[in-house]
Amino acid sequence: NEPSNKTFPSVHICKNQYGDNYEVAILEYDQNPKVKLYAGFDSNKNKIVAIKVRIHNYGIHPINISPINFTLKDYTGYEYGLCPFVNEKSKLSFLNLDPDSTQEGWIFYQVPEKVIQTHVPLSVVYTDDFKNVFEVRVNQ
Repeated sequence: NEPSNKTFPSVHICKNQYGDNYEVAILEYDQNPKVKLYAGFDSNKNKIVAIKVRIHNYGIHPINISPINFTLKDYTGYEYGLCPFVNEKSKLSFLNLDPDSTQEGWIFYQVPEKVIQTHVPLSVVYTDDFKNVFEVRVNQ
């Protein structure tokens, strides 16, 4: 099974609680990332998929961003959880992003093997603090 990487021009401008602009970009999707895993991951039933995101703070106030702002869902609306078994330095974690700063990182999800094998349509959904949402289809 070949890795499936796709680069996205998916950029969305959001506003924080102070009215400052910040940018969220979905950069890549990888349905076969090479990652280090903690014990406990059931690789017989599940796969890891990853999205790479970039956040840039254009404002004059710090912003808080977390992987829980990003969800992976299928065409039925079912949401797949963040994978707690990934041990990677490139993993995006909770961050307080200073003004005029940029942060990139990967977010990892645990998905049933059959979802990948049957090419179930998947989307990444970003929800800001005001419940504004943007959605990006990540696989074809």
